[in-house]
Amino acid sequence: MEIASTIVGSVVETLMVPVKKNLGYVISCTKNMRGMNTKIGGLNHTRNDVERHMKQNESTNLEIPSRVPGWLKDVADINALVDSFPSDVGNCSLKSRHKLGKKALEIIEDINGLVDEESRIKWTDHEIPLGEVDSMKASTSTPSSHHREFDSRQQTFLEALKALEANHKSHMVALCGMGGVGKTVEMNFY
Repeated sequence: MEIASTIVGSVVETLMVPVKKNLGYVISCTKNMRGMNTKIGGLNHTRNDVERHMKQNESTNLEIPSRVPGWLKDVADINALVDSFPSDVGNCSLKSRHKLGKKALEIIEDINGLVDEESRIKWTDHEIPLGEVDSMKASTSTPSSHHREFDSRQQTFLEALKALEANHKSHMVALCGMGGVGKTVEMNFY
């Protein structure tokens, strides 16, 4: 008889683990919901800090870690899930309380994961590297193999060269225009 009670006791103990776990969801539903709301408040404060840092880096042309936009999307998804929860679970059925308690606990774990992930995001605050600019030959009247000449530019260039010839009485030349259009190169022809 003692052997049978030992076997039955161990079987009952093994079967009680999932029962206790599922009853815990029902019993702790309100506690889990409160914990979830507290955690989401902390996550939203962290989100505000990350968004502020991101906007500051955008305005000052500094690097933003590649994970930040995805992290913000994940936070928005979690917020949408939390907003879909009912505010009062006191009148819910046992099945609904079980489902809500379990889901709240899962969301708490997701929130903890997002907070942990945010702590691993490294803000370097380095300047965004400027794009590489290939230097091109200045416009000439002869066609080149690596860029296309525009007829309108070619005629203007030839007229400017003709005006710079030494047969004119004036020797002072003022050449002005926006940067990068070839003023210095044009003056080298003179």
